Amino acid sequence: MAYQTSWESGGIHWTFDGVVTIDEVVEANREMYGDPRCDTIKYFIRNMMAVNVLDMNIVDVDNVAVTDRGLAFYKKDMKGALIATDAFTQDVNKRYIDTSNKLDSPWKFKLCATIEEARRWVTS
Repeated sequence: MAYQTSWESGGIHWTFDGVVTIDEVVEANREMYGDPRCDTIKYFIRNMMAVNVLDMNIVDVDNVAVTDRGLAFYKKDMKGALIATDAFTQDVNKRYIDTSNKLDSPWKFKLCATIEEARRWVTS
């Protein structure tokens, strides 16, 4: 498994590392959706600073955004902090945010460079 999940009092924090595939990103999302704690969380942090290879294409990214938009019909109040330091992963995260915004997601998103920045933002 190329990610770890930490449930926090206000949200969920995923730490991805190494080689990450679309299947692992989808699995992490399903883990969140299927847990009763999802009803009360206010944020997610997707930390991809330690990712060496992100095996996703544009269609994969758009599909994740569409799936999350489905949850947003039910859960309207959510912040998503996306952490990445390499250019490709930043571009993937930007695509996710752009697609989510085009789908009129009520969720708020922010690209972050550090976990500290992400934590400050999701708890503000």
